[in-house]
Amino acid sequence: MILRRFMKHVTDQNWFAVGLDVLVVIVGIFLGLQVQNWYEDQAKRAEEQVYLERLHSDVTSVVSFQENIGETRLVDRLRKEFSARLSEVIDVLGGFDNSIKLGPNHCMAIIISHTYNTPNNSLSTLNELISSGQFSIFTNDNIKVSLSEFLQSTETILRQLDHLNSVSLVIARKYPKLVKWNISAGAARFRQEVQHICDFEKMVDNDAFLNDLADNYAKQQSFETGIVFQQQALEKLHDHLDVELGITH
Repeated sequence: MILRRFMKHVTDQNWFAVGLDVLVVIVGIFLGLQVQNWYEDQAKRAEEQVYLERLHSDVTSVVSFQENIGETRLVDRLRKEFSARLSEVIDVLGGFDNSIKLGPNHCMAIIISHTYNTPNNSLSTLNELISSGQFSIFTNDNIKVSLSEFLQSTETILRQLDHLNSVSLVIARKYPKLVKWNISAGAARFRQEVQHICDFEKMVDNDAFLNDLADNYAKQQSFETGIVFQQQALEKLHDHLDVELGITH
């Protein structure tokens, strides 16, 4: 109908009417595109809301998992204590502090000085967004920045872990005369029952051992710093998600 009317106006050389017809068509197309864009934007915002809720669920699951792990696994629960005990061992053996009496916990700290506790901070929703190329779906800049910081800290930890594992030094294996880890029958299931022996007096005179122990401690502390940065990024992301979703814990 519009085309027939348009052709009639052209035939009649009614240029004003022709211009008006063209204007009507242009306005109609513009309005149609605007409506289409509005519907597409609404669909994206609805999809964003779903991803926000899923991401928040992932974060809370990770936090809950960490809290449960911290209470059920001895090595995780006592990680900070072992780090402090290892620092005391180095101070005593290096002659910097003679007031500390070294004991079983210090020996255990030496034995596990080559290990690195890696928390399970994987966010499945974030991985899905990256693999599908939809990371930019979020409109909140704070969430986008905190997600980027979390990704950077995670990638840094993985690269660092690959390097540390390639240069790992097991003290008990290299210095069996100074450190012995004797496991009694059935004790392998319960690490708190492990019997370990450390000859602290002989350690003082072994420069190679002291150097390797100090190196293990330095690596452990460097790795722990990366874990702290990742944890801070996760907490920051959690806070921004709470604000965006209107959630109060």
